[in-house]
Formats: sequence, structure tokens, C-alpha cells
Amino acid sequence: MGCCNEKTTGKVSGTSQLIVSEEEELIKECEKSIPFTNTHISKIIQVFSPHKNKEHWHKPLLDSLLLNLGFSEQSLKDPDCYEYKFIKALQNPKRLYSYHTILLSALLLSPGNSIEKSRVLFELYDKTKQDKLDNNEVQNMISEIIFFSVKVIPMIAVNDEDESQDKGLSSVKVKKHLIVMLRKENQLIGRLTNVLMRESRHISRSDFITRVNEEPFLQALLWSYLIRLALLE
Repeated sequence: MGCCNEKTTGKVSGTSQLIVSEEEELIKECEKSIPFTNTHISKIIQVFSPHKNKEHWHKPLLDSLLLNLGFSEQSLKDPDCYEYKFIKALQNPKRLYSYHTILLSALLLSPGNSIEKSRVLFELYDKTKQDKLDNNEVQNMISEIIFFSVKVIPMIAVNDEDESQDKGLSSVKVKKHLIVMLRKENQLIGRLTNVLMRESRHISRSDFITRVNEEPFLQALLWSYLIRLALLE
């Protein structure tokens, strides 16, 4: 598996003038171990979409799909692998998976231009297929993006056994880092909603894609690390 075996000191991110913490640097480094970060969103859609109407995915199905997206058999079975930790974190209480959950997490990590990613994101939440989202649907979208970016993805960096060897963060350190970010969760949801909706009750597909691509602040909806940086500002 890819391994985050070198801790880096805080530095200025290329997408923000914020000084990034050691914890965030390591989390972002660990994200790179997930094959989604090297797989274009269009390829992910191609592999997943034939099964999107299944209410639940069992692990054998998910594993077979992930093998087509750069995951290895070993990484899906070894509890010490970042990929294993990541996929396990996406399980529901019944240890099943869903198209929505897997695709959203993949979207937040995958490369691809912002136009394509914003289109996929809109379609994921347009459950009624009316080409519009209301204020509640947008807030739910943002809440879920924060949940996966802050409460799920960073957990791959937890390593209570080898932290002394710079191979991860203790669960205590990760939880403290998440608590700091989540202090501004409601504030960020409100800001993103206001910038996106512009006081309207609904937003169309075309307006959603246009605004996300024209407003740098809204780019945080498309990449997990940008959501975390927004919460740290």
C-alpha cells in the first residue's frame, strides 16, 4: 500500500494562504494512497453506474468494481492498508454500501475538471430528476460533503501503533483535529449555501455548474481537502 511515512511541517497551501497544520498535511498525504485520487471521475462513473440502481452493495460486488479502479486484492483485505480503512469507513451499520456513498467519496478524491465534477455532484443529489435542487437539498449535500471530508476520510491516517515512527497520527490527535474543524461546520454550511443559492429557493443544473466553476469559494464542494481548509480558515 501507499504509506505516509514522513510527517511534514505546516506550509502554505497552493490553493490557500492558510498555514496548513501537520495533521492536515499528513491526512492529505494519506489520501494519495487511495486509488480514487489517480482515477478520473469519468472512469469511476463508467465502472459504478451499471450498478447504481441497487439499493445496497455487498462487499464482494464493491471489491470487484474497485479492482477495476486500481485497488489491489491485498489492499482490500489487509486492515493495515489505507485502502482497507477507507472502504471500511464507508460501510453502513449493516456493513453494506451504497452507490451514493461510494460515488460521493470517490468524487471528493478524484481528479477531473470542475465542470465535470460539479455536474456529477448535482446529478447525485437530483433525486427527482427535475434538474433543480431546493435549499434543503443543497444544505443536505453540503452536510454530507463535510461529513465524508472531515469525519470519514481523515480516519485513514489513524495509526495508534506506529505514530512514534511517523507512520500516522494517533486517534486522539485526529479527533482533536476534527473537533477544531467542526467548530465552524454550521457557519460553513450557511456560507456555502448563501453563495450558491443567492437567496433563491431553487437552483437549476446549469446555474449550479456555472456558479461552482465561477466562484473559487464553491470549489470546496469538489475536493475533500478544500472543505477541510475552509473549516480551518
